[in-house]
Amino acid sequence: MPVLLILLLVAVSQPVSAQSPELFSTEGYRDRMKFWTDVFTRYGEGEYQIHDKNDLRLVYRMVRTGSGQMGRTATRRRRQKLRNARAEVRRLLLDLARLEPSRWSGKHREIAEVVRGAGYSLSSKTVKRLSGNIRHQRGIRERFRAGVIRSGRYLKRMKEIFRREGLPEELAYLPHVESSFNDRAYSHAGAAGVWQFMRSTGRIYMKVNRSVDERLHPIRATEAAARLLRDNYRRLGNWPLAVTAYNQGANGMARAKRRHGPDLRVVIKRYRSRTFGFAGQNFYAEFLAAIEIGRNPEKYFGSIQLDEPRSFPSVRLQANRRVGHVVAHSGVKMDTLRRHNPHIRRRVWRSSGVLPSGVALYFPPGKREQVTAALKKAPRVQLAKRREVGPGEYRVRRGDTLSGIARRFGTSVAALRRDNSIRGTRIIAGEILTVSKTKTKSRTVAQAKSRTPPRAQRRTLAKTNSPDVYRVRRGDSLWVIARKFGVSPRQLQRANGIRHRDRIHPGQTLRIPK
Repeated sequence: MPVLLILLLVAVSQPVSAQSPELFSTEGYRDRMKFWTDVFTRYGEGEYQIHDKNDLRLVYRMVRTGSGQMGRTATRRRRQKLRNARAEVRRLLLDLARLEPSRWSGKHREIAEVVRGAGYSLSSKTVKRLSGNIRHQRGIRERFRAGVIRSGRYLKRMKEIFRREGLPEELAYLPHVESSFNDRAYSHAGAAGVWQFMRSTGRIYMKVNRSVDERLHPIRATEAAARLLRDNYRRLGNWPLAVTAYNQGANGMARAKRRHGPDLRVVIKRYRSRTFGFAGQNFYAEFLAAIEIGRNPEKYFGSIQLDEPRSFPSVRLQANRRVGHVVAHSGVKMDTLRRHNPHIRRRVWRSSGVLPSGVALYFPPGKREQVTAALKKAPRVQLAKRREVGPGEYRVRRGDTLSGIARRFGTSVAALRRDNSIRGTRIIAGEILTVSKTKTKSRTVAQAKSRTPPRAQRRTLAKTNSPDVYRVRRGDSLWVIARKFGVSPRQLQRANGIRHRDRIHPGQTLRIPK
């Protein structure tokens, strides 16, 4: 075998954690690390640093807005106080170049000391540039400390997973930045779980569907995060870029690398992108600060007791099993199973009652034999395939309402509710309804279907300015639609069998009363 090929095979077989002598270098990030260490451990709820967004050495002052204050009024007051603080710092900065030092107040001198301490001059050009970079950052000492305590449950197992994947175990501290180790965390953008996976990314690395969302299980999500970080490293070539890509996406960081090289410090300084803002520029520094604090929690929080490490015994289902059978034969209570399996969605426990094949089922320590025996005893469940709609039946489509279906088939809403055991007016796309004729109208279901225009024709009708039909668009509300057609929201509700005003969705077809 050629020597070159042997060397290539050796290099490929090495774990990615062994390819860099200094895995997570702090050189060039220490000022940012200090800033984030203060955010995580020094400043708490209701305390904000007024600082420069580019140079985190420039912390001009700390503002207290009060902690524990909730409600709209408190929020407005807090925001106004922070706006006033930023405006005052901006004014003081501009005054430094405009006023003679003899006219400076004590506040002016404090700002001047911060600026000079970071090596800046007080020229008009400099202070004008700095005055445009002012932002505030809230302290999260209480939340971070709670995350350090929770991390005791998972860190041991997470580090084992990263070592098994050939990755540095320090990556296990990343959830401090993402979620504070809260396995129930959801972001406004839709990221979920300890590792804050978006749904689209989660589907690449784990199960995310109607029955299972493995983003919510700390161990399954850690295994997925390890694979994602490994892919980032192999694509980008170093850990600063790979870790930043966890927040920003590998495509964006690959583009930044092509333009400015592999040094994240250069990328932060030069790369300009609409999506690469303050959060992306500081993500790696936050991670470095989290490693330091996670390794030395007593240094920053004094005496602190971490939660006991948890064990996570599990078995992977080879076939669909009914939850009730597993509970009955294993002796493990339903609530206990639910608590150990946050990745299994509510509909499985409350609705279908079927644990899907391929899912990892977790259970309390010491219950492996009972659970394994229960799974062997529990009969396999063959889920019903999508059946054809028979005579006198109708499959609900997206946008349908009971009143619309009743009109289409010459029946009444009351009859539909009675024949299908429907309490309110809510129906779900895909379910099959029994449709019976009323005494006053004799047309059959088949006749009704033949008179119903095809989907493409209905779309065309809905897109026209017809006074009878309107297709709901994104951002619409009943009030907006009613005003557009000169009717009242209540009339729209009655005409379409809508019980709650906020229960409309894009694509839904509404009948406009005359």
